[in-house]
Amino acid sequence: MDRIRLVEAHGADSDSIGIIGGSFGTRTDQNVQRRPSSVYWNGLREFGIVQPAKLSLAEFGRRLSDNHKSLHSLLNDTSKEVGDDLDAMDHTQTIRISLPPGIEETREQLTIELTDDEAVFLRNKIISHQPGSLLGQILMDDHAIAEIMDLPKNPKFADLAALTFIGALEDTQLRRTVVHALKFWQLLFGAHIRYNCMLQTISGTKEKKEEFQADWEHWRENLPNYLEDWDTDFMWAVVTAKGRKPRPQTRTFIESWITQCHDSASDLVECERLVKQQERANKGKRARLTKNEGAINHWVGFNDLEYRFPQVRRILIDIHTATEDQHA
Repeated sequence: MDRIRLVEAHGADSDSIGIIGGSFGTRTDQNVQRRPSSVYWNGLREFGIVQPAKLSLAEFGRRLSDNHKSLHSLLNDTSKEVGDDLDAMDHTQTIRISLPPGIEETREQLTIELTDDEAVFLRNKIISHQPGSLLGQILMDDHAIAEIMDLPKNPKFADLAALTFIGALEDTQLRRTVVHALKFWQLLFGAHIRYNCMLQTISGTKEKKEEFQADWEHWRENLPNYLEDWDTDFMWAVVTAKGRKPRPQTRTFIESWITQCHDSASDLVECERLVKQQERANKGKRARLTKNEGAINHWVGFNDLEYRFPQVRRILIDIHTATEDQHA
């Protein structure tokens, strides 16, 4: 299978460079529960590599089966019929797959690194099909790419939001979205702090309880900064524009928590009620605030919300590295 070929090609680095299932090595008796195709399918559609853009992975497989075609024959048919100009075709019905020009790799020669041709192909696809996205904007700006490359190892979303490129974005809507994404986590992080304070009261230690309580007070002190220019309606507009529909209980919790933030989170009883209610709604009988599990001497839950920035940065690094190596 392709996973084993990639692992054999990359050896000890397999699990750290993004190979899905790399931790299983070359074993055939174990494999990932979630197929890699389900992970990257949306990207293939959004970047115009597979069309029609609204085609689900299940529908893609069904239509291949109904037409008695293999993926290999589809790739050959696509190449013969439309060459490199796939984007000029009418894809409302016919399945089309774009590939880098002149690609000759066989499955036995698979590697995870991009060639120069593949990197240019992917970059152009993203720019063509997602020019208004943050990724598309970065790929069109050499200065932005340089800033991304200069970030320290394992950067946070907050590091991205602080780049001069973000502040200089001409697309004010996109710039505002990045700022609100950062502020959203800063505001909701308080709920996670309060959750850990409550856990320490029930099942924790005096030292950790004091530590998390200090974090809570520090968070409250910074609330005016987090709330500066905050617009809850704008946040929901961004969410719904992407076709997302949060559960009613989640939306109610978020709006109620932000209301408490506007009041400096001074009503501790209400803050804790909201946190406990949300955990119970999410975890049911597994809710930890309803029972004593013995000493908990560590942080529980999220401590950052990265919005897939690590994955996006990996794409940028791969494209940049492939093109730089070719022209070095």
